[in-house]
Order: sequence, then structure tokens, then C-alpha cells
Amino acid sequence: MTKIRKKAVGNFTGLKNDLLAGIDKKLKRFATKDDLKRFATKDDLKRFATKDDLKRFATKSDLWQLEERIDGLEEKISRLPTKNEFYTSMDKLMGEIETMRQENIISTDMKRQVNEHEERLETVEEKLEIRTLAA
Repeated sequence: MTKIRKKAVGNFTGLKNDLLAGIDKKLKRFATKDDLKRFATKDDLKRFATKDDLKRFATKSDLWQLEERIDGLEEKISRLPTKNEFYTSMDKLMGEIETMRQENIISTDMKRQVNEHEERLETVEEKLEIRTLAA
């Protein structure tokens, strides 16, 4: 074999090896059978949402309206008393109710005593034969 021929064959072999190495590199980037098993199948795609399914979801407009309603509620809630303020006012109210109950008990007892006194006075008036002005 001549020197030129040997050199050409050597160059061709180098070129062939370079091409094969490049092809191997490119092939390694492609998906393998195992990689493809993880992709969605036709049955999987049947379970995806359709346009009709998506119509039931909130739109941007719905979300803006919801945000406006939430802002309105936040304003109303901000006017409510704090827990501490509420309990303070309830304590005051319960104190007033307790006072009213006590006054009611006292009033009822006093009414009972007055009724007893009236009965006793009527008995005394009858015994002494005193005529009452109201009669």
C-alpha cells in the first residue's frame, strides 16, 4: 500500500470514527423505550378536562368579583369590636342584668310584705271597727 493510500484510509477511518462518535452522542439524547412509558397514553388523554369541563371553573371576572366581595367583608369586619372590647361590653351588660335581677327579687319581696301588711291592717281595722277612706 502506498503512503498516500494509507493516509487516505487513515483519514477515512478517523472520519468514520468521528461520525460514529457524533451519532452515538446524538442517539443518547433521544428518548428510550423506558422514557416513553412515562408519557401519557390515549386512555390518559381521555381523562383530561374538556372545554365544557373548564366552563365550570371560575373566570378572571369571577375572581375579581370575589375579591371585591372579600374587600367589602373586610371593611364590615373591621367595624366589629375586638374580642377584648366585646367581652368588656358583655361584662358590663351582665352586671346590669344581675343588678336588675336583684332589684326584681327585692321588689317582689317588698310587694309580698306590703300585701301582708295590708291584710294585717284590714284585720286590725275590722277588730277596731275603723272605716277606711278608700272604701
